[in-house]
Amino acid sequence: MGNTQTRQVLEIVRHPRDASGRLFPADLRELRLPSGARVQDGSREFATVICCICADGSYLDSAIVMKAEDGLQDSWFEKLDNVPCNILFGVSPNGWTDSSKAMAWLDRNFGHGSVTEKKAAGEWQMLFFDGHISHVNREFLRTCIDYKVLPVCLPPHTPQPLDVSVFSPLKFAYSDILRKRSQAGEKGVWTGNFYTLFAEAQNAAFTPENIRSGFWHAGLVPLDLEVVRRELHFPVNKPAAPAKATRSAPHPQPSSPPRSLSSMSLAEVRAITTPRSQHALHNLTQSLSLDLQSSDSPRTRGLRHAIDKLSKASMAALRKRDQLRERLLQETTESREIRAPKPGRKRRIPADGPVIKNKEIQQHFDGLEAGPGSAQFDKLQKLKDKAAKLDVRVQELVAKKRKYSAVEDEGRKLPATWKSVARLEEEESKEQDRLKKMREDIKKLESELVQEDESGSEIEEGENREGG
Repeated sequence: MGNTQTRQVLEIVRHPRDASGRLFPADLRELRLPSGARVQDGSREFATVICCICADGSYLDSAIVMKAEDGLQDSWFEKLDNVPCNILFGVSPNGWTDSSKAMAWLDRNFGHGSVTEKKAAGEWQMLFFDGHISHVNREFLRTCIDYKVLPVCLPPHTPQPLDVSVFSPLKFAYSDILRKRSQAGEKGVWTGNFYTLFAEAQNAAFTPENIRSGFWHAGLVPLDLEVVRRELHFPVNKPAAPAKATRSAPHPQPSSPPRSLSSMSLAEVRAITTPRSQHALHNLTQSLSLDLQSSDSPRTRGLRHAIDKLSKASMAALRKRDQLRERLLQETTESREIRAPKPGRKRRIPADGPVIKNKEIQQHFDGLEAGPGSAQFDKLQKLKDKAAKLDVRVQELVAKKRKYSAVEDEGRKLPATWKSVARLEEEESKEQDRLKKMREDIKKLESELVQEDESGSEIEEGENREGG
């Protein structure tokens, strides 16, 4: 951030707040924020929604995790109608999911008698998920195998079906619903109406076309290894094919037919992004062409011709970009192999004089350059560095012990991933003993170096007197 933005952030942090901790007043006019800037008053809370979609265009009932300390409240469900029987509601102190809630979701949606088990009809299923700790643990993975589900953790920075074509329309639909409610005079989102708002947005965004498009663009269904390899930036093992050998049709047809723009909802149209790949460009061009097929007027024919020319030029540019990217990766790999140091005997060449091949002579010169107390001084510096790091480690253990003790004093149970307070005290005691031993060694080395300096200065004074 620049100096201006930093100053505005500090003013917001130091601004007065009311008894509940919210910024006061709400408009914050005296802060002189730039046009379009918004400041949250601190009243928002986290809520986690676990979503799951299927390559056939269907989706499972989501799981909602609210922020609460005392469990679910009856008042949250007084005005809820037509709630699906498979949906799960849960609470946590911070509104996040955890391993127990992930296990409950897995058992409800993939366990014995579930909807997915009936759909699979005894066959194995495949579940794609990200690397969240609630999914990547022994109990979750073992239960997946028990339910005949193959767990697949997608690597980071790879396209995921929900991220590609579902979450963006969902966010737009949710924002559009809140905007319409605000215009109608209905304001406020709380735990009692959040599910109603989310369900309405989910019905608008989780369409079969969006879901199938997400799997297709991610290269999962149908399987397209080129899409996955390109997103992971894998180096090419063989040289790029010449221009004449390039495929004339680089895109497989999507599993679901392209839809015209006129058949899409406003949320779906606004969710269309700039095509970054040949895949996306081909899909968008097909959607535009479908809108112009109903008419054969001269104007429509001209538009189709112009779209075709633009598509071919853009496709050629993207194909050229992909070829240059692969060539750059190949050249980078080759240059690294060339620059890699070759194994061989290292030689030291002094600033003046020939190469010294005798190790004993070399060590003699190294000793002259380093000085008599250099080795001990280096040892002292290393000990000080280790002691400083160990001191930081001790401070961290002390802070953790205080935090864990506070949790136990409140009567709450420590999470399974945390160490016990007794274990922390044991580790702290061991580290304190190591730190005490290091400090004693440091004092001993410092005293030895001081004695060497004093004896060296006495010898120099004696030589000076003899010379005089």
